[in-house]
Amino acid sequence: MKRITSLLIITLAIVVLLCACVKDDKNTVSGDYRTYYEVFVRSFYDSDADGIGDLKGVLQKLDYLNDGKPGSKDSLHIGGIWLMPIMPSPTYHKYDVTDYYAIDPEYGTMQDFEALMAKCKERDVSLIIDLVLNHTSSEHEWFKSASVSIGIPPCGQTVCTNEKLCREHNPYCKYYNFSAEPQDGYAKVPLYSDWYYECRFWTGMPDLNLDEPLVREEIIKIMKFWLDKGVSGFRLDAVTSFFTGNNEKNAEFLKWLKTEAEKLDKDCYFGCEAWSTPNVIKELYSSGINSMAFDIANLTKRLQRYVNRSNDWSDDRYINIGSVK
Repeated sequence: MKRITSLLIITLAIVVLLCACVKDDKNTVSGDYRTYYEVFVRSFYDSDADGIGDLKGVLQKLDYLNDGKPGSKDSLHIGGIWLMPIMPSPTYHKYDVTDYYAIDPEYGTMQDFEALMAKCKERDVSLIIDLVLNHTSSEHEWFKSASVSIGIPPCGQTVCTNEKLCREHNPYCKYYNFSAEPQDGYAKVPLYSDWYYECRFWTGMPDLNLDEPLVREEIIKIMKFWLDKGVSGFRLDAVTSFFTGNNEKNAEFLKWLKTEAEKLDKDCYFGCEAWSTPNVIKELYSSGINSMAFDIANLTKRLQRYVNRSNDWSDDRYINIGSVK
């Protein structure tokens, strides 16, 4: 009986919170309170029957998401779209970028993106894109260049005298975290047995050196490029991994990022992937970015554990309280 009472109290609290968030459809929705629909372009809609979803497919199904007709019953009337990574990448998920200024050919062209962007603006639908800053692909030209030069000793000259740039003269060597000693989270540079690079996720994702001013200049240029294209902001991937084990620096970097983005667009919106503990997320909020609650996706499981007084996460032995919508 106590469990049922507890469940009812929790459910009532959720209903009250959700009702408090309801706004009149006639009012313009602010960026902080839009309902965003996540789109994995690859699997959303295939416009040309090649077996891979694409940006033209998203445009063709835009009426389903928001047809621009308030009150119609044939549309979800979402206020924003979050596009998972759309930049060129060698993987299906595209969280390892090879070019921050282009569209992956599997998904279409920049013209396709611009057409989708234009239709979204017509319907007051914000469009945000995934921005992966923790790492690049190992196939990015930055890393390919750096991984060649890192093993070439400094030439000691004003102008490099080597056929290929030495590490002193190649700025891309500063873009990544290299080490002459093996370390946890590092892998061997392919061309050299005595050099290592940081790659916390896997060897195909070399970590960027986010302390490096040249990298930060690149990030500002990347944000400007996409904001000029019309995006309303960015979903930031893996924000708890920017500086491994140093959440204070993660928060400082996010604060810097927010400051620079708002110089480009004062209304630039950020949503941050921060799967972590409440204390870690609380510290990240000190950055001034207020969208960190990815962990709320686990709310259903937490309610199940609370009601069943158990830390067992399995579904098969306990009640199913349904989805929290």
